[in-house]
Amino acid sequence: LNYYSDIVREPLIAVSLIGFMIYTNWKLTLFCLIFAPVFVLIIKQVSKSLRKYGYRSQEAMDHLTSAVKENLDGVKIIQSFSLETEMKNRFKKRNDHYVEQRKTIIKREEFVSPLNEFFASILVAIICFYQISLISSGESSTGEFIGFIMAAGLLQKPIKKIQTAFVKIQQNIV
Repeated sequence: LNYYSDIVREPLIAVSLIGFMIYTNWKLTLFCLIFAPVFVLIIKQVSKSLRKYGYRSQEAMDHLTSAVKENLDGVKIIQSFSLETEMKNRFKKRNDHYVEQRKTIIKREEFVSPLNEFFASILVAIICFYQISLISSGESSTGEFIGFIMAAGLLQKPIKKIQTAFVKIQQNIV
């Protein structure tokens, strides 16, 4: 439920911050917004991947629970034919498959944040170099630069929350 409220609240915060950035320096804001599709593309690819692996994980869990049910329902038959080792190996194989699917999902979830932060760091470095050139030529002031950087920095939290909400909602859909 918390993720659904983030999808409503955080875009409003992001739009307000972008409005302030446009007011402060529209050229620099436009440059920043050119990078937005890179972030959206990353989120889209990871969401698609999470859906795919989520279905696989769900199937693996289904196989695992069916193995447990078979073992519990047929415990007397398993014991009478001395099939404990075979059933244990079957369960271990299905459990290992499920754990691998879950690990893949967790890796993909954890991969998104550092990748976005890497691209954001490159963007901030470019913005700093550009803004320093504007300040040195007298076209901008240090106060405008600090305000722009603060708004851009504050923009990262709503974007990250929106991204996390979309990832969690994709998991819940599966």
